[in-house]
Amino acid sequence: MLDALCEILTGCRRVLRPGGLVVLTARPWRCDGLLVDFPGALERLAEQAGLVPLERNVALLCGLRDTRLVPRPSFFQLDHVRKARRRGAPLQVIAHEDVLAFCRPLGGPG
Repeated sequence: MLDALCEILTGCRRVLRPGGLVVLTARPWRCDGLLVDFPGALERLAEQAGLVPLERNVALLCGLRDTRLVPRPSFFQLDHVRKARRRGAPLQVIAHEDVLAFCRPLGGPG
């Protein structure tokens, strides 16, 4: 999967004008109870593909009701956490996605 993503990001670099942007959203996930840093892996892949990191921000998965933030986890997130808690694993719902911005370098070949 990561090789294919690197190919896609390399293709993005080729078609972007110098200074052009690629913006991705990604969230960590759990594998066998361990948190996998997928956004961090995307950062490394983008750099391998020749893109320059610009920003890494957080987008909360929530709504706004009056002045209160209201969580908006996906059904799959809730289902996974509920099942894990029934098994005794004290998991929390992931309540954000990372927003990763990269650009094609201004100079050099495409």
